[in-house]
Amino acid sequence: MTINALNGPLVTFVESSANAPTSVVGSASQNPEQGPSAFAHGVMLPDQRWSYTYHPGQNFGNPVRGWYNFEGVTIDQAPSLTTANNIVAAQTATAGTALAVTTANTTGITINTTITDINGRTVTGLLAIDSAMTTIGYGQAQTMQVWSPATSISRCITITTNGNDTTGFYLVSGYDIYGAPMTENVTASSVTTGGLTTSKKAFKYIRSVTPNGTVNSTGVTVGTSTTIGLPMRADSFGYLTIVYNGAVVTSSATFTGGITTTPATSATGDVRGTWASQTAYVSTSTLQIFQNINPANTTAFTGIVGVTQA
Repeated sequence: MTINALNGPLVTFVESSANAPTSVVGSASQNPEQGPSAFAHGVMLPDQRWSYTYHPGQNFGNPVRGWYNFEGVTIDQAPSLTTANNIVAAQTATAGTALAVTTANTTGITINTTITDINGRTVTGLLAIDSAMTTIGYGQAQTMQVWSPATSISRCITITTNGNDTTGFYLVSGYDIYGAPMTENVTASSVTTGGLTTSKKAFKYIRSVTPNGTVNSTGVTVGTSTTIGLPMRADSFGYLTIVYNGAVVTSSATFTGGITTTPATSATGDVRGTWASQTAYVSTSTLQIFQNINPANTTAFTGIVGVTQA
């Protein structure tokens, strides 16, 4: 057996003249075993992007990916502790020279991570934030795969400076949870104004952080913030249900919707949206995020995963 694919839509209906308008000639017979449809492994919302979707006649076992259920959990993972220097320990910033990232596994960071990016290319030597992204496969061939909520956390990163870097910026280069390359020019700050800047975009993998412009810090650090990236695009807080440590989050104060600017750039925000905890994370406490999708957003992949990363 292999995939049975239909170019839908597929409609199931109840045939009954009793419920039909008088202008419609129907049959009085009904299916004696009518009832809900049963799907052994549930229902998956398919990822419509070329690299992950079904292609007619595709090779046996070629993965088809998506999200479990249409209104389901997209994150079910305990966020690591927020750390100011787990990506880059204190060092001098030199314009045009990438900062030396950690060479050892540390809080919330896994070094030397290898991924297959959205274009099918193998990328090595990355830092994974809160573990690498995985999928859950079904059947012996593992053809049908859902993105795993247990590894779906991505984070906005923090840059802490100890000098006046307000006329410079830090170019962060990496990938999102789906292996799409992304960058952000994070505007630097001054120690006199707190010295802390948080990126707008949530990264899953970090390739490099490079100072540019006029930077004066001799002890800049890079770490992870309390801000979590959403796995699916959310245009408003009403499409989310967030539970942390067993308590439902009711405040939308730290929610930011996904940007719809096309094309996205290194200066625009997160393409799917973010949410920040107002309390510090505890390593044993689980974050669960359930996302609903606006039906209008399902007509194109950008409505589900946001505009193409840049």
